[in-house]
Amino acid sequence: MPEKKQRGSALTWRDLKSSTRHSKQKNVPMSWRARLRTLWTWTKRAFFLGLLIFAIWGGIYLYRNACFEDIFGAKSLKISRIEFITDGNLTGEWINKYLKIPADSTLSDVNIFAIKGAIDALGQVKSASVERVFPDVLRIKTSEYKPIAKAKIEINSSIKEYLLAETGEFFEPSCMPVEVFNSLPTVQGLNIVLENGKPLPYRHAKTVTNFLRYANARMPEQASKWNTLRLGALDSRILPLIEVVTQDGVKIIFLPENLKKQFDRLDYILRYSVQKPLLNIEKIDLSLDNRSDVKLKRQ
Repeated sequence: MPEKKQRGSALTWRDLKSSTRHSKQKNVPMSWRARLRTLWTWTKRAFFLGLLIFAIWGGIYLYRNACFEDIFGAKSLKISRIEFITDGNLTGEWINKYLKIPADSTLSDVNIFAIKGAIDALGQVKSASVERVFPDVLRIKTSEYKPIAKAKIEINSSIKEYLLAETGEFFEPSCMPVEVFNSLPTVQGLNIVLENGKPLPYRHAKTVTNFLRYANARMPEQASKWNTLRLGALDSRILPLIEVVTQDGVKIIFLPENLKKQFDRLDYILRYSVQKPLLNIEKIDLSLDNRSDVKLKRQ
């Protein structure tokens, strides 16, 4: 009969080799040098990936903007048209007169960076891009500030007229239709802060923008008759107010919040004044909690 293998018998060299292999497969914490090597490997990969992305972007930019005709010695065609795209009041005709690009210019003649710089210098332009569209089109795109009101600001002892943008910037208009300019109310009482001779953005612009948007949507006919917005009280922490002065000299006082309630009251008062009629209103105060006060002019 074969002998049974005794427990606790000595291991052979094959058993020792197998146990060594299994012990090597256990997870061993990486040393700091191994970690540094791994980090360096991934850093190099990220760096080369970044270079690849930059090269692709640079190629696209050069294709759109660089003068390949100057580089390779080829002649480009004359500019057949200037494609002008904007979201504001600038016009292609005005831009052509402003830039004064010669009629017989080719794409290789045009310095697109100088053109972009000239357009960026316009106060009402928020951003601009200029690119060549081969073989013969120059494309100009601009984004403009959206004006909500006019403002007269004293700078160096002289009064300058600015437009106030929705986002708070003050800018001098370059190309603004007369009807658009005249339709904007004038803001007064602003706490203007100057830096290097230029007004900094108005901090309550968002409040004023929301107020005017609501007014134009709710009562466009009445809002078009507003001449002046007195905004000095908006800086008050206790009771911020907006005072409107109409073309007829009627003063209307609003809170910048709860606009629906106040415009409901204003609508009732105006309809009531037409029915009676009460055409000698001097002041309407809509800022009170439980009522609205109407003051009549003295006869």
